[in-house]
Amino acid sequence: MLSCHDLAHKYASDYIDGQLNWRQRLAVFMHLLICVRCRRFVTQLRLVCRVVKQRGRDVIKGSTPDLDALASRLHKEYATQKKSSSEL
Repeated sequence: MLSCHDLAHKYASDYIDGQLNWRQRLAVFMHLLICVRCRRFVTQLRLVCRVVKQRGRDVIKGSTPDLDALASRLHKEYATQKKSSSEL
């Protein structure tokens, strides 16, 4: 079983990027099933990744939106998706 420290420092980023082998993915998945703190951490890391990717696209296009506004918008989208998936 993975520890929270291992998940956060060794596996979370690669898990999000899809770069783990099946055993590592399974170990991360099993840990996330039982650990609410690590689930929050991975969720926040995904949000940060989305903000950074969007920021990069906007800079390439020539616009530079406020990062706080962008993060807020992405968080609202996530909350909406989470709410709609829980209603199913």
